[in-house]
Amino acid sequence: MMRQSGRSWLPDSLRYVQPQSRLPIVGQGARAPENTIEAFTLAAKLGANGMESDVWVTADGVAVLDHDGVVGRPLRRKPIAEVRRADLPDHIPSLDEYYIGPGFHPPHSI
Repeated sequence: MMRQSGRSWLPDSLRYVQPQSRLPIVGQGARAPENTIEAFTLAAKLGANGMESDVWVTADGVAVLDHDGVVGRPLRRKPIAEVRRADLPDHIPSLDEYYIGPGFHPPHSI
């Protein structure tokens, strides 16, 4: 049966389907560095209704957000698992900083 009001083209069986997600893959990389608090905040301002990132655990047990889980220049790259949190670049946020940073709590995929 078709609904008569609002979206008349939508069958009753689909009226409770959630709207399409606007989920940035790793933040807004074109306008801010990927996987940074700046990128997640910008994505929220641009209407993202969720976030996605990869979580890695440092040598001292801190969960951090980064795309590939390695840091350093070529030939000196190290897995994040071998680096202490204090020795990581400042732009790599911890998971705790992510939950505090963007100022909203969207669904997330980590």
